[in-house]
Amino acid sequence: MKKNSWDSLKRKLKQIAKKTKPYSFAERLEKLKEVWMGWVNNYRLASILAKLKSLDEWLRNRLRYCIWSRTYGRKNLSGNVKT
Repeated sequence: MKKNSWDSLKRKLKQIAKKTKPYSFAERLEKLKEVWMGWVNNYRLASILAKLKSLDEWLRNRLRYCIWSRTYGRKNLSGNVKT
């Protein structure tokens, strides 16, 4: 597998997982699934299990940050918003 294809996948996933994108969480997961499954099906014969595991961990952290920023984002921490 070429480094360029790996970087391309990571860029695509990063674009979808940006917290500033106005996707609902379900939409975001669906778009990620489409890209992920297409890429995995394309490279399924290569031995990429370790790389996919590290990418999965990275992606989960990005999604966790998206959830956190929507729930406890800057507006909620500034003290200006009443709850």
